[in-house]
Amino acid sequence: MPINKNLWTSSYVLFTGGMAMLTLAACHWLIDVKRIQRPLLPLVVFGVNPIAVYVLSTAGGELLDRLTIHGTNLREWICEALFVRWTTPNAASLLFAASYALLWLGATTLLYRRKIIIRL
Repeated sequence: MPINKNLWTSSYVLFTGGMAMLTLAACHWLIDVKRIQRPLLPLVVFGVNPIAVYVLSTAGGELLDRLTIHGTNLREWICEALFVRWTTPNAASLLFAASYALLWLGATTLLYRRKIIIRL
């Protein structure tokens, strides 16, 4: 059976399940066996307050889409002002997404350093 991207085909499920298990095994080996933790600290920071990051970043994204400046939504305006001027639109979109993730990493780092954990 070919591996195609149709969701729930047996070949795709086996392939993605196997890749997930290999990733889990690699993380276990790096973190628990080799004790390499410093480069993975951003994942820990996101993992301490995952629901807060999800809710706040989603709300922030909605806010960026709803607010307008000169007839354009704020997300497009920021992307145009910061990234499109010196790169292609596809690269600008990637840079915007990466900077948005870094923004939330910074916010959650502040929570992590102050030992603030938001729970349900």
